[in-house]
Amino acid sequence: MELNQILHGDVSAKLREIPDEFVHQVITSPPYWGIRDYKFEGQIGLEPSFQDYINKLLEVFDEVKRVLRNDGTCWIVMGDTYSTNAFHSDWSGVTKHFDARRLREGKFKKRVQRMLPLKSLCMIPARFAIGMLDRGWLLRNDIIWRKNNCIPSSVKDRYTVDYEHVFFFSKSKKYYFKTQYEPYSQVTLKEFGQKYQGKNTKDYKSHMAQNPSDVKRRIIAGLKMPPIGGIKKAGGDNPMYSGNTPDFAFGRIARSVWTTNTQSFPEAHFSTFPEKLVAKMISAGCPENGIILDCFIGAGTTALVALKMNRNFLGIEAKEEYITMSLKRIDKYLKQTKLM
Repeated sequence: MELNQILHGDVSAKLREIPDEFVHQVITSPPYWGIRDYKFEGQIGLEPSFQDYINKLLEVFDEVKRVLRNDGTCWIVMGDTYSTNAFHSDWSGVTKHFDARRLREGKFKKRVQRMLPLKSLCMIPARFAIGMLDRGWLLRNDIIWRKNNCIPSSVKDRYTVDYEHVFFFSKSKKYYFKTQYEPYSQVTLKEFGQKYQGKNTKDYKSHMAQNPSDVKRRIIAGLKMPPIGGIKKAGGDNPMYSGNTPDFAFGRIARSVWTTNTQSFPEAHFSTFPEKLVAKMISAGCPENGIILDCFIGAGTTALVALKMNRNFLGIEAKEEYITMSLKRIDKYLKQTKLM
């Protein structure tokens, strides 16, 4: 199958065109339930109940599971929705009504009100994740994408929502994953290199013998924190034993709350990934020259970052104008890829 292309059409139909176990990684964000009308037939997100929405998504990801390699991973960005009278979501801080005809007829609103109390979060991400587990996926992390620059909410009787979920799934217990590291905290850096403050060596050895779990958090040399990701030698001497400041090569294993600002996009697409968010997923989950699938590719950010990071992509998009938008963004990188 030709790589680095966007397939135009219904997501389920286009997934069936992709061979079994073809892609190394899936990075995508489905349309959120009840947020907006993308104005094309068969779109996902305007189902009359969250059960219908989740069931439709699960059917899509059954097909995703088929095209994903056994050692592949699947990363899904998903936000929640509030149940309200007009059924809007201020997830982005801006009220967006959708499907005006249904709202006027009252069909959608009445059905939603029977299922959920008004003003409540619908817990869509949790319901979806449980449905994925029921279908045999392994949920490795529920990562929180925290947005420092989110738009403040105008609602005064709750907190502003400044995060979305990034679900990290795998098909099997063994899969490709490149361990990611982040800098140690300033407290750790300050304490690193100080000797254990026990009474004497004998007490320290006794402490080690009695508390083997604690030993794992202390380096054999007696330092307070081990360099989990490894360190480089400073000045030719091992800083664990000298007084030199260590040159940290990696740091601690990365945590599961990612603070990444949203990224503006000048064209008419409402839900664009920030490139840094996609880069984090690719760095961990796709080998160089691997294939990344975004089955709701939208503005094409996954494709753009994949090409920048020397990976291939496949995209699926039902709305033709979004494909045109995406190809315009990635054109320069596509040309470079074809020249290589």
